[in-house]
Amino acid sequence: MTEPQFKRTRFADVMNYESFVILDKKVQETQSFPDYAKIKTVDFFNSKKTNLLTTICVYWIKAIGGFASRQNTTGTPIKNWDDSVTWLPAAGMVGSGDIYAMYKGRTIWIEIKYGRDTQSEKQKKFERQVTEQGATYLIVKRFENLLENLQL
Repeated sequence: MTEPQFKRTRFADVMNYESFVILDKKVQETQSFPDYAKIKTVDFFNSKKTNLLTTICVYWIKAIGGFASRQNTTGTPIKNWDDSVTWLPAAGMVGSGDIYAMYKGRTIWIEIKYGRDTQSEKQKKFERQVTEQGATYLIVKRFENLLENLQL
């Protein structure tokens, strides 16, 4: 993909062209990416920006030999007989990061924040708790933030 083509994609909202080239090269050379998750698939282009950035971060960490998993604290909606909805709580802790990762012996929690989005008080409390225990907590607004913090 050329730079002018790149600038017309959603990728331009979450990373610069140089980072895209690095990511695209890694995707092409790494067998840990399933075929359906290649960087040029329709799914990536149809994703919302926050979801796109989260997905890219998870796949990047896996591609460089780490472990990464998305976290869900939203819960599950259950439709009741009277058409009302009851939410069953998720197993995750409210305020936890969007991604739990391990890389080179480090425990890493990653919070994805796109645009003007900021941390909630519960997220700030979670950050304090995990960093006091020696974990790394990252706030990623663009893919470059992840690259810089993993010192690649």
